[in-house]
Amino acid sequence: MELDPVLLSRIQFGFVISFHIIFPAFTIGLAAWLATIEGARLAIGNPIYRRVFDFWLKVFAVSFGMGVVTGIDWLAPFPILTGVGLVLGYALLGAARLVLKSEGELRDWAHMIPYIVMAASAASPEAALQFLFYGGVVVLPVIAVYTIGVYWIFRGKVRKGYG
Repeated sequence: MELDPVLLSRIQFGFVISFHIIFPAFTIGLAAWLATIEGARLAIGNPIYRRVFDFWLKVFAVSFGMGVVTGIDWLAPFPILTGVGLVLGYALLGAARLVLKSEGELRDWAHMIPYIVMAASAASPEAALQFLFYGGVVVLPVIAVYTIGVYWIFRGKVRKGYG
């Protein structure tokens, strides 16, 4: 068997993509495990949980670092915004869980948000809504006319099988 560049490229791709599949799955599961261990330490107070947490935190750091190093070419707006959205969503989920499980002043803080929010009270001011409405009335027909014009100009220019 001869090791030509195509075969070596395929082997390298398989190695890199396996890291992209294994490390994120492992890191996500490990993050949940770390949260569970830290929650058990806070609830029970046994110092062994801190030692276990510290050990697995080092494993998490190595796994996360490997994922970042091997995935640096995926540095684009979509993955970054997706990651930020997930972090913020899970932070909100954790905050809601904390409020539901807490007592006293912290729990009373959650009742600052009204139970019933009407569309009128949640909407923007009247002037902003009018501005957006009239902007849409003007802009959407311009977009439609432009699209129709482009289709009209390029009609018949593309032959079947060429795009």
